[in-house]
Amino acid sequence: MARDAELCIRLKFSEQRCENRGLWDIPWDILKRTNSQTRTFSRFQLFRYDDKHNFQINRPDFEKNMTTETKIFADTDAVAAGFAEAFASWLDNSDQGRPFSVALSGGSTPKVLFQLWASQYSNSIDWSRVKFFWGDERCVAPDDDESNFGVAKKLFFDKANLPESVIHRVLGESDPQSERVRYQDEIVSIVGRGDQEKLPQFDLIILGMGDDGHTASIFPHEDHFLKSTEICEVATHPSSGQKRITLTGPVINAAKRVAFLITGANKADVLAQVINKAGEFESFPASHIQADELTFFLDQAAAAKL
Repeated sequence: MARDAELCIRLKFSEQRCENRGLWDIPWDILKRTNSQTRTFSRFQLFRYDDKHNFQINRPDFEKNMTTETKIFADTDAVAAGFAEAFASWLDNSDQGRPFSVALSGGSTPKVLFQLWASQYSNSIDWSRVKFFWGDERCVAPDDDESNFGVAKKLFFDKANLPESVIHRVLGESDPQSERVRYQDEIVSIVGRGDQEKLPQFDLIILGMGDDGHTASIFPHEDHFLKSTEICEVATHPSSGQKRITLTGPVINAAKRVAFLITGANKADVLAQVINKAGEFESFPASHIQADELTFFLDQAAAAKL
């Protein structure tokens, strides 16, 4: 490492200097306890407190030209608010001459986000630029309580009066295999194909993570979907047997940006392994998401063991 890669960590009562050391030699418990402002490691930002005192960590991956950022907030509402601000910034800074493609997630935290978008961002964001897809969907009717589309429609689309032309839902009521093919064709027709092995390249994919480490509907028992050559696969929930349609690992990793929204103490053990690449992390599908720009939006409960 060059001399400018020196890292100084200021603690409450002492200062530790780590000179010319690899990034992964810096103990994460020290990073977590620091009360410093922005510090840098070579050209990469490692960690800082933002203007709202939310702790952030950037973890570059030197083998793949990617940057991983971790943002920790007080609770679910704060996570949703922090993500909404980031989303507005990403959209503003994107190419204004083309649609901005987003794959949404299901789960409890997106529900809070949808309500926030409807109440505070309906008029401040040009939603006509956004094309909404889903990272995964349950194979149920759109008016079923378990439909990810149905939740987004009720909490956000209807209240913000979004036109149907920006919404590209999975037809969960259709035959799963037939719909898998139809949906991946629709994705290609709207999103197009990027440079990475001619896969569609979403501008943003929003993900959650289960306490078993699954993400989208890629479960540990079907981790071969992480390397599938298809755009979409039909997944089977390990407990209920419910069929779901999910984006595959290569498509998720081809996205320009991926954002995880993870809250709750029940995620803390697995999340610590995923982010720190420790323990049984390789068995968790969420560990294999390696987009060029990867951001974790966490509440304090989920981040408690980082």
